[in-house]
Amino acid sequence: MSETFTDAQKRVFSFEVAGQRLWADPLTVRRRLDHYLGRSLNQVLAEAQNSDPVVKFQADEELLKAARLAFELPWDPLTGGATEVEIRTALRGLADFLSGSVTPVPMMQPSWPGLDPSLVSPPAMNPTSAFSST
Repeated sequence: MSETFTDAQKRVFSFEVAGQRLWADPLTVRRRLDHYLGRSLNQVLAEAQNSDPVVKFQADEELLKAARLAFELPWDPLTGGATEVEIRTALRGLADFLSGSVTPVPMMQPSWPGLDPSLVSPPAMNPTSAFSST
């Protein structure tokens, strides 16, 4: 039996940091990645696959810094935060989510007296690009 998800549930992306499930709007995170990179995400991803280790390292550092900001995952040397592995896992999960290759995890919708559930979220937008480097 196939499970049905509402448009609002399909727009919510979840990922895990330090054993805690976090939620994000995938289109907001994708837009922020482009903003914090200051250039095309696909260009940075291509550079991260470069055979020149200096180019590869610089692109990787740039991507991790932008992802930390886009996912709102600060790092504090005293208290910690998301590790590089967790950020990479969140990026890969986001790419899979935007490309449609994963089934969204349903999230309970808030319920307030008198609130029309159809007004909880605006209509879905189609992303122009997932994370493919092609």
